[in-house]
Amino acid sequence: MSNLSTMKIKLGIILIKLRKEKNLTQREVANALYVSRATYSYWENDASEMSMSKLILLLHTSNPG
Repeated sequence: MSNLSTMKIKLGIILIKLRKEKNLTQREVANALYVSRATYSYWENDASEMSMSKLILLLHTSNPG
């Protein structure tokens, strides 16, 4: 049986990749999510976990239509 912790993908890496693909600053993404730039930075660095509601908001703002 495989260890789930070894298969865990870091959300921060995905957040950084998506933000850079869209040429956005941390502040721009933070403003769209109604959080401080520092909070968003914590998420990118996996220092704290993003709430499900913020993750859903991020998905809606990054994929309009």
